[in-house]
Amino acid sequence: LRRSASTGESISAGTAAFPAKRVAVRCVIRITAGERPASVERGWLRGDPQMVFEDRADAGRQLARQLGRFAHRPEVIVLGVPRGGVAVAFEVATALHAPLDVFLSRKLGVPGQPELAFGAVSAGGGRYLDDHILRAAGISNADVERITAEVRAELERRAALYRGDRPPLQVAGKTVILVDDGIATGASVYAAVQALRQTQ
Repeated sequence: LRRSASTGESISAGTAAFPAKRVAVRCVIRITAGERPASVERGWLRGDPQMVFEDRADAGRQLARQLGRFAHRPEVIVLGVPRGGVAVAFEVATALHAPLDVFLSRKLGVPGQPELAFGAVSAGGGRYLDDHILRAAGISNADVERITAEVRAELERRAALYRGDRPPLQVAGKTVILVDDGIATGASVYAAVQALRQTQ
């Protein structure tokens, strides 16, 4: 994730927190009813870029202080990525007085190289495909649909475990703060954000 300035109220910085003694980055997206957002802005949190966290709860509280302007706003919701991201998201949602839900997504792995993602799907039906990876890996449409179906079945199983009978929060027309507890290359979280953008 590159350093860049936030440019607007609606797209300014969703959050993802690294584990203790790592850097925190942010990435908030706006999802407007009936249309996709034009872009996703990425940038560093204000203040010391070398923020140190005692644990996930402390990371959430520090992140919440950086996101104070989203507090008490009815259009704001917080989504935590299980498992570790939910602990961080809980502190953010509590401080901002915002609804909290889990965001279930999973990468779509290249056959034979499951750690290499060619896209991601979310429990709400969203799917993002990286055309460059698909072409480079020579993945057929049949394989794409097969892998997508397998991953969606697993997401549905996990959704039932996390939510039970409770419906997910609706993201259309909301300012979504997506929170995770770690980012390695950034590819998986980028794919997850793109899948979230497709969610209705």
